[in-house]
Amino acid sequence: MSGELTGLACAWMLWCALHSLLAWPPLAAAGKRRLGRAQGAYRLLYNLFALASLAPVIVLYSQIDGPALVVWPDAMRPLLWVAHGLALWLLLAGSRAYSMSEFLGITRLQESRHAAPRRLAVSGILGRVRHPWYLAALLLLWSRDLAARDLVTATLLSVYLWLGSVFEERRLIKEFGAAYRRYQSSVPRFWPRLRKHR
Repeated sequence: MSGELTGLACAWMLWCALHSLLAWPPLAAAGKRRLGRAQGAYRLLYNLFALASLAPVIVLYSQIDGPALVVWPDAMRPLLWVAHGLALWLLLAGSRAYSMSEFLGITRLQESRHAAPRRLAVSGILGRVRHPWYLAALLLLWSRDLAARDLVTATLLSVYLWLGSVFEERRLIKEFGAAYRRYQSSVPRFWPRLRKHR
């Protein structure tokens, strides 16, 4: 079992490393240059690769069996339903706040070398929490009974999501400067505020 878990941990770390490396601005810029006129397809290709490369990790995860090591008591089960409901709300609200066609890479298919600069999005759920999808993922990772494979997965992906938020925000500060710093100071990273930022 320990060998299988080590293999799973390595698979997750490799996937996270590749996912991050391909999003690293210098490498992404080089990839776009290699695509030439089709540089707008980079984001779409990146997403397709991330999805395809996730498949073997999921297969490996599914082959590891074992008893639950962390079990939520029956009295606390309603908290799991609340967490799942909150995660669903965050996912749906995030899909309204973000441009899904841009996120998936569809709108960038026609991207030119001199694409118009993006605007900082702070409306909707983004006025309550800076990373709604990351928070939704964290809730889904931890709001369940956890076997050894789940603990390995939840721990590594939680670290990855936190680090991802750090590096993403550094990139956004470079892109939007003081406007993003003001946003950071007004809206929490992961814990949603009750009142929207204005």
